[in-house]
Amino acid sequence: MRKISGCDKRGINLRDNKLTEETLENLLSGDLKTDKSIFFSTDSATLNRMRELGYRYDAVPQILDFKKLLSETKFPDFVRTVLNALKTAYNYPVDIEFTANFTPNGDFRFNLLQCRPLQTKGLGRAIEIPQPKEEDVFFSSAGNFMGGNVRLPLGYVIFIKAKEYLELSEQDKYQVARLVGAINKKLKGENVLLAGPGRWGTTTPSLGVPVHFSELSNMAAICEVRQVV
Repeated sequence: MRKISGCDKRGINLRDNKLTEETLENLLSGDLKTDKSIFFSTDSATLNRMRELGYRYDAVPQILDFKKLLSETKFPDFVRTVLNALKTAYNYPVDIEFTANFTPNGDFRFNLLQCRPLQTKGLGRAIEIPQPKEEDVFFSSAGNFMGGNVRLPLGYVIFIKAKEYLELSEQDKYQVARLVGAINKKLKGENVLLAGPGRWGTTTPSLGVPVHFSELSNMAAICEVRQVV
């Protein structure tokens, strides 16, 4: 993936049915079928620097910052309403994925693709977790995570090593996913923690383990490992 002006420019080319990379210049010169200023603003810093250096330019440099979209349209209020409605319905904050198609006059059609409540089992008061002895630590994590704290005794841990998994062929990665599914079925009713590299449930094996929901539905906890130390 190539980065241009500090932002990834990889998207779906509907005409060729594949992922492609485009420069900002190509996006600006194309027909977006809506007001481009909703998404782009003048890159004042670059423009001033070019003037200082005496560079000539055929077009004013632009930056993709969505400034007008977020400050001068109804889009943020609409999304806020959607999130509040979903939060009320689920009784939890939610994580969503969406698309938005804009018309020439700036109106938009909002499509909700996924909705995931950010929750864990049960509610309760906050507790202070005692620090275990180093020899008693099976694994540890630092930083933020999705959901609240939960005390969950574990009977089994399924751990897929990142380095070994990434060295597998694509076919073997799918075999790993099917094996996880078989274990998921066998250990139904047990408290099992599932840990492995990348995203669970991805459709791209290079990004994680391509399991289906039914192949991890019995897991009590799921961990996505970025790096094994």
